[in-house]
Amino acid sequence: MSSIDAVNEASLRRFVQAVRKSREIWGLESEEGWALCESIQVPGTNVMPFWSSESAAAAHGVDEWVEYQATPIDLDEFLEHWTLGLAGDGMLAGVDWDDSLEGVELEAEVLEEWLLGER
Repeated sequence: MSSIDAVNEASLRRFVQAVRKSREIWGLESEEGWALCESIQVPGTNVMPFWSSESAAAAHGVDEWVEYQATPIDLDEFLEHWTLGLAGDGMLAGVDWDDSLEGVELEAEVLEEWLLGER
C-alpha cells in the first residue's frame, strides 16, 4: 500500500523534518478518544490523522471533530508505543492532511521508518 506519489512524498518529508525538530506529533483527542476516519485509499480501514504542529491539528477541530483538542504526543512515545498500537489495530496513519482531509496515508511501520531515517 505504501506507494507514495511525488507530491505526497514532499509533504511526508516536510512532516518528518518538522517532527524531528520539535520532537512532537500532534493529534486530535476528545473524551471519547482520538480522531479517526475511514481511509480514502483503503476502504474499510481506519486512519488516525497526525500533524506536525499544534496549529495545523487545531485547525481540524471543526465539524465532526469540534469536540476534539489538539494534543501533543512525544516523538519517543509515538515510536515506542503508538506505531505498534496502530499496526496492531490495522489502522493507517495520516500525516499533515489538508482542509479536505486529504493527504498521505501510510502504514504505521512505514511512518516509523521515515521518522527514524530508515527511508
